[in-house]
Amino acid sequence: MPGFGNKYFVVKDHFRILKNVGSSPSNTYIGRSRACTPVLLSTTAQPGDEIHDLVGGLHHVCADTGETHHIQMVPSKGLFEKSYGANPEAGRIVELQRGMFLEEIEGPTLKYNYAQAREFSDKTHPELTGGIRMVDRDPLEDVSDEIIDALQEQGVSIIPESISFASETAYSSARACFALGGAGDDWSKSEDLWILTVCNNARAILRAPDRLHTPENYAADINFKAGPISDLVSPMVDLVNELAPGASMPGLR
Repeated sequence: MPGFGNKYFVVKDHFRILKNVGSSPSNTYIGRSRACTPVLLSTTAQPGDEIHDLVGGLHHVCADTGETHHIQMVPSKGLFEKSYGANPEAGRIVELQRGMFLEEIEGPTLKYNYAQAREFSDKTHPELTGGIRMVDRDPLEDVSDEIIDALQEQGVSIIPESISFASETAYSSARACFALGGAGDDWSKSEDLWILTVCNNARAILRAPDRLHTPENYAADINFKAGPISDLVSPMVDLVNELAPGASMPGLR
């Protein structure tokens, strides 16, 4: 149970959810009993959908069809791994509210079917097929593409080989990373690179080059939900070049 009582939210912008569509017998045994692994569909919550945070767990209700699923906000840890501290599901909901992806409402406005959610999650799949299955493109990838376009319009050099995307795990959020600025035959060893990390909580953080010996949060931190990405990237680039004048402190242009 992520919260301390029933709460209801409407989706305001796209984000990833994990729909529980059943379980699969795993290769793990506890005594003579065979453990099962959930089968999760990683897909995108659409504006207008609802998230119901109930005592019995989280549910997603599709605005178009009314289809209802048990969901997770973050992937599960291993069967025998302990979790400490705050419930990660509750933390994810708070992040989504702060990032303006979710808005709390007084009660459900869509027709829902909790029994249908139970039917989905009770389904048994073939053995050893559990885990997360990607259904569609992560919205973070689209945001990353927009940031790349905005940076290139500002004359910022992006090293294509450095671009990487990591899906969300039980230990880290989804993120996309790019190396900007200095290049060379072996770009990975350059001391003049700025590292841009775009996270799925609507933040983008730019870290200064290693040789500047600055704190990791130095330079710029933007909320790409606060306005058009092109309007946010331009002042970020200007700030970096103001903080990094000359060859001794490499900028982005």
